[in-house]
Amino acid sequence: PTPEARRARARTPREQAFLGAVEALWGPGERPARAAAYAEAMAAVAADYPADDEAQVFYALALLATMPRGDLSLPIRERAGRIAEAAFARNPKHPGAPHLILHAYDHAALAPRGLAAAKAYAAIAPAASHALHMPAHFFVQLGRWHDAAASDAASWQASVDWATRRTKPVTLRDFHSLVWWQYELTQRGQFAKAQQIAKQVDVAMAVASDEDAIGGHQYADSDIGRGSGPLALSNDKGSMRARYVLESEGWQ
Repeated sequence: PTPEARRARARTPREQAFLGAVEALWGPGERPARAAAYAEAMAAVAADYPADDEAQVFYALALLATMPRGDLSLPIRERAGRIAEAAFARNPKHPGAPHLILHAYDHAALAPRGLAAAKAYAAIAPAASHALHMPAHFFVQLGRWHDAAASDAASWQASVDWATRRTKPVTLRDFHSLVWWQYELTQRGQFAKAQQIAKQVDVAMAVASDEDAIGGHQYADSDIGRGSGPLALSNDKGSMRARYVLESEGWQ
């Protein structure tokens, strides 16, 4: 029940150091202050365990949680990216390292630096929808529309496979990647296909509406990300329709 009692359960100094960082993250205070305290604590863990890939990767993650918006984030992005790149160089199969490289360099000024991680990440975790989607962030910024569409098509299918395998409702598929895929198809002039895949949102909306009417179903976080309730699906449908009209110039 107390930080001291929890610390007593940690068997090694390394575990105690990680636990102390987590105590800072979930301790008292507002979120920005807690995120800063967590980053400071993880900086100490990373310094004490310089060859520990987990310490380095979680330190990079902690830094990303402190980023301001826009270009002010660039120094922190570069710092976190360099830390994750060093772990990636030591262990090219570490799933966390390329993941955080991609989040760190997900900015127009830094996007070329993430290309190697973008190409590697999907192969490291081929069944994870998010791992398949993240490379698209870089392919889009670099104008590689074919690669971006392939990434999000694979990401969407992985989420379909996951939901089917776990007998989850269609509302827990990764509609974020579907929205991106539709946009990428419009950039390639594949408007008929873009319209076709957008219908998946209608299918999910019908189920979501029914479940809401029957039992007020709450859409919890899933293994692949946030579930999509009626409002989120409605927003997805609206944005997909708007993109289609704009890109196809089908004003009628």
